[in-house]
Amino acid sequence: MTAMTCSGGGTVPAARTMPPSGLPRWVDVAASVTGLVLLSPVLVAAAVVIKIDSPGPVLFTQERVGRDGRIFELVKLRNFRSEIGEAMALSGCATIADIDRSLIT
Repeated sequence: MTAMTCSGGGTVPAARTMPPSGLPRWVDVAASVTGLVLLSPVLVAAAVVIKIDSPGPVLFTQERVGRDGRIFELVKLRNFRSEIGEAMALSGCATIADIDRSLIT
């Protein structure tokens, strides 16, 4: 930890900061890992349904801008046919994958 300098010339020891949730980092990581392990069968089943339902890759990747302008890559299960854009899928286009039509309604 580094000390902070006060306007009066003195120093104040830096406080340890907690994540916004108020829980230690290891609790966040443990909960995330547990959630992924418990949901992995559902995610695998969804990937299989996507692959059977429509041609193309199962995962959709996109660059997004995060905190402090840092660019990161978002990866999610594809929910539209690969030969069209996401904008067309969201506009009610007839080429939405059949499984997605049932999820939307």
